Amino acid sequence: MRYPSTSLIAQIKKERKRQGITQAELAAMLGLPQPSIARIETGVISPTLGMLERICDALGLEMLVQKQRVIPRRLNLVVDMHGCPNRCLHCWLGDLPNRILNDDDATWIASLFRPYFKDLTFYSWLREPDFCPDYRARWQKDCALSSMKPERFELASFYRLVRDPDYVAFLKEVGTKKVQLTFFGGETTTDKYVGRKGAYQELLEATRILLRQGITPRWQLFINMENKEEILPQIKVGEGMGVKEIFVHEGSCDGNNAKLYDIRIEKEAIPEELIPYYLDYGEIRAEREWCQRLKGSKERFLPHNEKDITLNIASDFNVYFHFTSPSRAWCLGNLKKDPMDRIVKAAVEETVPALVLSRAMPLGRLATKYGDFESNKAFSLEDYKMFLLNRYLDEAYNVPKELDELSTRIQKMLGDSDL
Repeated sequence: MRYPSTSLIAQIKKERKRQGITQAELAAMLGLPQPSIARIETGVISPTLGMLERICDALGLEMLVQKQRVIPRRLNLVVDMHGCPNRCLHCWLGDLPNRILNDDDATWIASLFRPYFKDLTFYSWLREPDFCPDYRARWQKDCALSSMKPERFELASFYRLVRDPDYVAFLKEVGTKKVQLTFFGGETTTDKYVGRKGAYQELLEATRILLRQGITPRWQLFINMENKEEILPQIKVGEGMGVKEIFVHEGSCDGNNAKLYDIRIEKEAIPEELIPYYLDYGEIRAEREWCQRLKGSKERFLPHNEKDITLNIASDFNVYFHFTSPSRAWCLGNLKKDPMDRIVKAAVEETVPALVLSRAMPLGRLATKYGDFESNKAFSLEDYKMFLLNRYLDEAYNVPKELDELSTRIQKMLGDSDL
């Protein structure tokens, strides 16, 4: 498949090289100094239409005007525009910096992708939503940048709920029916894991505000070996407040949560009283069981966008798939530095380095090399596959001493194919 080109110059440069013509030779054909061709090809200067016609004639090319073909899929752009008030120890995204992007940045980002896709939805938050004082205007701008309206899901800012009395009214206006709130046990433990003193009391107050306004609070409680005795008492606190929807789970094992591997809950250590609250408990197995099941498997683990494509964009303009935590192996490119054709191609064909490498590594080998056949740590199968894959990528791609050579080789392989 070909993608709409954002760079005629890139095509001209590619054709010049294909024909074996140097910049100096092309310049001589046109009666120009060689630095003029260099400045055109590097984007230092923009050639006139007449100059483009002369260059194309010299290379035997024809300039055509035709309607761009767009990719008939919805693109979700999830942009970390305002950061997050918390530094949660469990966050699957890791510790992204809290740089602030402005409305011009948002408009520019959307404009880069819009020519390629039939539909686009823009989200101005990657972590806690509405973490900006002009949240109402920001929501309106997100809607204006989108051809398909953003969804609210079950997320809101508990930081803002307890600080801005108008915020809960805004949530009702935009159709929010439920809001998910996250606990890690009692007050001391929750404050520790959220990374902010007072977070626990704010979560309780946010619960009261939501209940008074007829919005359903949905509590999720992360469990590990450190806090397992605090989870049931905290459930009782929620039920005593009138919270009807409460669930417990161990969480994924990527981003910051991967750092908590040593205290990950063991399957046999999950208190029996928690099983009725435990999310998808029947699908949870001990790590050693998954290792035995995957041992010898030739299947490859390849996360995939079925219908929509969702991309996470950090505040440094690096673009990542949403499958897991952002790392260099999962990066599609940088909007400030890399050609959009290449970024879109990677998004559609799923050719980021992580997936290129995963195609060469069957799950059986991942389990044998990176799994623990004695471990009782609790995982769902999909979370465990991602855990193994990211362990492999950390060693094969993200380790600094091996990064440059492998990155160059993979990027060359990805860049050699036609756009």
